[in-house]
Order: sequence, then C-alpha cells, then structure tokens
Amino acid sequence: MAKILLNEGAALNALGYHIQQAAEKSLKGFLLTKGAPPRRVHDIEELLDEAVSFAPHLERYRSLCGTAAAFSVVARYPGIAPTPMDDWLIQTLRGTRRRG
Repeated sequence: MAKILLNEGAALNALGYHIQQAAEKSLKGFLLTKGAPPRRVHDIEELLDEAVSFAPHLERYRSLCGTAAAFSVVARYPGIAPTPMDDWLIQTLRGTRRRG
C-alpha cells in the first residue's frame, strides 16, 4: 500500500507515519502473543527492546525502528522536528536502498 501511495504522490511524512504505526501495532501484537501486555507507549524502539527479550533475532530491525520512530514525531508535531530522511523512505519503498 505504501508503494502505491508513494507512486500517487502521497506526502512522505504521512507514509512514514503509517509505517511507524504498522511497526508499533505489529510489535504490540507480537508481545501479546508472548503473554506480555505492551505498555501504553508509542516508542517502537522501547517495544522492540521488549520483543527482543522473547525473540533475539528481531534485533536486526533496530535501525529500521529508529528511523521509522522519527516519522511519528514529525507527523504529530510538524515544525518541531526536522523532516526525517525522505530519500531513505523513497529508496526503501522502491526497494533500492542498500541493506546493512
């Protein structure tokens, strides 16, 4: 869906915000499956910390969560924080960003 919206000219911050929301909801759902009710936070890096305690392999998503977290701040508080890496988002959605 994000790729479609990008091709239709959707605002990058809106796309980034929805990516952050998807990560947040996914991590909270994962924690619920492990019997750990997630705290009422929006910080996906904190949620990832908890998820990693159940599944250490999720650590590989640390960088992605850190970048996606920035979009949450920008979307909620425009003008407060600098616009996160628009190029990063475009490259990621188009599959041209180098991994690592």
